[in-house]
Amino acid sequence: MIDLKRQKDMQEELPPDEEEDAQEDDGLDDGAFDEFLDHPKEKEELLEEVFDDLHDDEEGKALADLKEVFVSDKALFELLKELTSETNSSAYDEKLNKIANMCHHLKNAKKFNIILKVALFLSSLATLPIPKFPQQRELILSRLSVITSPDVINLAIEEMGADTVRNKEKYLTFFKNYGEHCIPLLLGYLMQKRDINTRYNIADAIAVFGKEALPQLEPWLNDNNWYVACTVISALGRTGLNAALNYLIPLLNSPDTRIQREVIKALGNIGSPDSLDLLMYTVKSADKSLLKPAIISIGQLQFDLSIPYLIGLAKKGLFKKSDMGIRKSAVIALGRTGSYKAIPPLLALLKDISFFGKDDNNEIRVLAAHSIAEVGGEEAIQALEIGVNSHNPHIKKTCKEMLHKVISKMKEEEED
Repeated sequence: MIDLKRQKDMQEELPPDEEEDAQEDDGLDDGAFDEFLDHPKEKEELLEEVFDDLHDDEEGKALADLKEVFVSDKALFELLKELTSETNSSAYDEKLNKIANMCHHLKNAKKFNIILKVALFLSSLATLPIPKFPQQRELILSRLSVITSPDVINLAIEEMGADTVRNKEKYLTFFKNYGEHCIPLLLGYLMQKRDINTRYNIADAIAVFGKEALPQLEPWLNDNNWYVACTVISALGRTGLNAALNYLIPLLNSPDTRIQREVIKALGNIGSPDSLDLLMYTVKSADKSLLKPAIISIGQLQFDLSIPYLIGLAKKGLFKKSDMGIRKSAVIALGRTGSYKAIPPLLALLKDISFFGKDDNNEIRVLAAHSIAEVGGEEAIQALEIGVNSHNPHIKKTCKEMLHKVISKMKEEEED
């Protein structure tokens, strides 16, 4: 075990030049480094010293995620750190080669978690808005494919699929940079996990490939596992491509309502007039259980031209109990449009006082207040201030809460 006091005494006895070198090397030679890290307190102090010193820029933030690499292989960390300040393309390429060789040894040692940290770091450097030299991205991507293996990809998928994942964007960027070869691995992971968060994270990862992903997704649309098919449908919607409609339209007639619901949600993510036409047709002809998601997806499209249609649904059958589900969905959808043009009709619903079906009408008024807040902005503040003066205590309370929400959000946006 290292005698830290003795090591300090030895450092004080060094000649000036050697003392300076020792300070630059954190006072530890490579042989003593691992043993030093066995001391929790000293380890924490060292990590704090090294990582608190990083620049507060994109590269510094990327380096801050490499604590595991530093603990596992200090030399590798130092090489990665040097990479952030290297501006010569030849020297940069040489460093990348060394990093690739070190990752090869890590691969043999099955330290895939460390390789993944390195791969995520390099991926972030490849997407910097201003490269250090013209070939930087090309050089990084060529090494990324060398150091990354299916084991590393699967670990990345597992980490991204977790409920507790932070900064999902860095994983999405990594998959995109690695290439469409990881799509089968992403889809294969669905056979093991079926919770909704994992499925939607996987859908996001597949969607980053856009048009390139479409042909690979088609065979999975008829998978025997409904949750696999639903995830692929969600991914098609998240691409935002009108071309995805060719794959989605036939599934509107699926005998499985879970599939139909996912198609309707996907249509709401494809912002095209064709999607709007399909959703309006679905509202007219679909089973009642599909009406709510179809109406809300119409709002999700955020088309101003859908607002008159949604207003009509919100007012339809004012005194009919059976129409309340449609009305509520339409009010929610008006908020999802995010358009200031939706505020006047929502305010009219908020102010509406009816003695027939009073309880149901109050529900509509409360939803209208929430939808006004969802649109936000000065127009929403003015509308909610009117609601605050309501004689109905429940409406008054709701409008106060929504008003506070809108004002707080606007302040946060101003600060950003």
